[in-house]
Amino acid sequence: NEGAEQILALGSRVIKVWFHNPRESYSFNSQWPQMNSLVEIAQTKYFRKLFDKPFTTYIMMCFSTGNNAAYWRKGITPEQKLDEQRQFYELTKYLLITYKGTGKTFVLQHWEGDWLIRGNYDRKADPTPEAISGMIGWLNARQEGVNQARKEIGTDGVWVYHAAEVNRVVSTMEQGRPNMVDKVLPHTKLDLVSYSAWDATAEYSGNSQILHEALDFIAKNTPDSVEFGNRNVYLGEFGMPENNHPSDKIQKVIPGAVDTALNWGCPYIVYWQ
Repeated sequence: NEGAEQILALGSRVIKVWFHNPRESYSFNSQWPQMNSLVEIAQTKYFRKLFDKPFTTYIMMCFSTGNNAAYWRKGITPEQKLDEQRQFYELTKYLLITYKGTGKTFVLQHWEGDWLIRGNYDRKADPTPEAISGMIGWLNARQEGVNQARKEIGTDGVWVYHAAEVNRVVSTMEQGRPNMVDKVLPHTKLDLVSYSAWDATAEYSGNSQILHEALDFIAKNTPDSVEFGNRNVYLGEFGMPENNHPSDKIQKVIPGAVDTALNWGCPYIVYWQ
C-alpha cells in the first residue's frame, strides 16, 4: 500500500502486484494472517485497502494455493485441473460480487512463463514435452475457472480477466527456438497475454521495430480473445535500471517501447520498477 500510494501520486491508475505468497512478497510493516485460499488472500485488510484505492486496473501475479507454482511441469492430472479451475472460479466470483459497480478491472496472471516452464533461467534449455503439455492444461484450467464465474455472476461494472505471461519471444521469432509463444499459446483460449518484453527492449537498445514484430508474433500465435480481439497482448513488464544503463539509452528505449505499444494497440503498458 505504501508503494501503491507512490504510484497513484505519479498519476497511474493501473498497478501490477504480487498476489502470490504475500507474506514473503510484502513482508515489511505488515502482519499477515494465515491464508489458505486465494479468496482469503483477497479478504486480508492489506488487499482490501489496496482494492479500495482509486486504481482502475489491478494486474495480479497469482498461483493456486496448496501447490508448487509449477507442479504441472511433469504433467497435470484431471483432478489437478479441476482444483485449479475451482480456485480461480472462487477468486473470480469473489471479485465480481465484492467489487460490483466499481468500474474496476482485475487481471489474473502468472510471472514469466518461459522461465516457469523450464524451472530455471537457462536460455539454452528447451522446455520438455511434458512441461509444454502440462502448462497448456494448467492455463486452460485457470481460464475455465474465470469463465465459469463470469458466466454465473455476470459482469456488472466489474471485470475479471485471465492472462498468461511470455518472456522469450525474439529467439522463437528469429531462430525458431521452442518457447511458450509457439508451443503453448496456440493451444489455449485466453483473455489476454502479458509480454515481459526485456528480450525485445533492453536487449535491443531501442530498436522499436523488434518490439512491434514481437507483439505481432505473439498475437499471431494466440487465438483471438472474445473481449480483446486480436489486440489481446499487453506489455506486462519492461524497464531499464539507471544503475546499469546510461541515461541517453534509457531516454531512447523507454519512450520507444511506450510509443510502439500504444501504436500497436496494447490495452496495458506496465513499467517494471
